[in-house]
Amino acid sequence: MLNTTNPNNYQYKTQYLKIHILGGLKTNKLETLRITLSIQKPKSHNILRHSIDLYNDNQTEKLPSGWR
Repeated sequence: MLNTTNPNNYQYKTQYLKIHILGGLKTNKLETLRITLSIQKPKSHNILRHSIDLYNDNQTEKLPSGWR
C-alpha cells in the first residue's frame, strides 16, 4: 500500500518490506532527483538507508541488487 499523505515521507508497505522515501521528492530542482531510501523488513530493527540521485545511472546501478 502506498501512503503519500505526508509529502516528506512517502511510504510503501507490503508484507515483506517497508520502503520510505525520506524527505519527499523535491519538484523545484528537476535537474536532479535526489532521494533517501529507507528499507526495512517488518518486525526487524535493521534499516538500510541509501541516498541516491535517480537521474544518475552510476548511482542506481550501485544499489544493492535486491533494491532494483
